[in-house]
Amino acid sequence: TNGIPIRQYINQRKAILIAELMVNKGADFRTACENAGISDIAYGYRLFKKQLGTTPQQYTSAVLRRNF
Repeated sequence: TNGIPIRQYINQRKAILIAELMVNKGADFRTACENAGISDIAYGYRLFKKQLGTTPQQYTSAVLRRNF
């Protein structure tokens, strides 16, 4: 119903979950990946960057700057 393949939708949701865990719960990237079901951190990094267009560190820095 979204007009995108299921695999792409799942990857988007995983990237968003990782981002939310890092920003809202203060989880480090490794822990956030594990909670999203990703055990390979390098894969998690590539997935995050592809789906959100930025690195995890840049993302959290940008969000924290906006909140202050």
